Amino acid sequence: MSVITPSLSTLCSESPVTMTLRWLNKFRSLYASVDENNLLPKKDRFYPWSGAAHNVDREFVVRCRGKVLLDLGCGPPETRVAARDAGASQYVGLDFLIENRPDAVASIDHLCLRDESVDGINCISVLEHVYHPREIIAEMFRVMRPGGCARVQVPFLLGYHDFPDDYFRYTHSALRRMFEEAGFRVPLLETDWSKGTYLNAAITLQHGSWSFIQPRWRFVTRVLAFILLWLSAKIDKYYAPGHVGIYHAVIVLAEKPANQGQG
Repeated sequence: MSVITPSLSTLCSESPVTMTLRWLNKFRSLYASVDENNLLPKKDRFYPWSGAAHNVDREFVVRCRGKVLLDLGCGPPETRVAARDAGASQYVGLDFLIENRPDAVASIDHLCLRDESVDGINCISVLEHVYHPREIIAEMFRVMRPGGCARVQVPFLLGYHDFPDDYFRYTHSALRRMFEEAGFRVPLLETDWSKGTYLNAAITLQHGSWSFIQPRWRFVTRVLAFILLWLSAKIDKYYAPGHVGIYHAVIVLAEKPANQGQG
């Protein structure tokens, strides 16, 4: 968990004019609408939480380096940076929306790929939007080579978002069971990076601020989100060992057994 702000080295290397413009943009992002915020440079936007699950992300990148990587529900080009930077020898972005300019346009419940044709699958914030998630997981298992792995993240505490529709929220235990029943092993599962009462109150306020029409209420809500984020760093760390509680999302690394299909 971290606040996304420029590093000290970045600030020192910037001219006074560039630094001033950056902080003006950050201030604007505190009251901007969705469309206005999207026009701002991504590095100049205030956002209270960095959603990086380090253990799963690190292992996934290591295992996909030099391999064939399928990005399910890849979205528009600006959302594919993390997957494309994983070091795969071949990246295939698949999405059902042609306006997202994917490498392949297809529905993810019937993948237009041969059996055992990819080594890694990236699937971030997708399964909540499909009505038959077990069919998607079965397709992932079918197209994955033995020894391959998938990085799958889904929300647990998040508002309704229809892209094109929104059906489910998943607990960590449900996600593990669904992948294991499909034949995968789940060596890594994480919720800790998004866990905490105050952290999730901050994230909820930040997400809820987009619904306000008047800029002043967006500003007030986002400032309150940062106050709660500060409290989360002070208080959320004192939960009892083993306590799960409230978390924003869950991410798994699921692997297809290397001896799959061998007698």
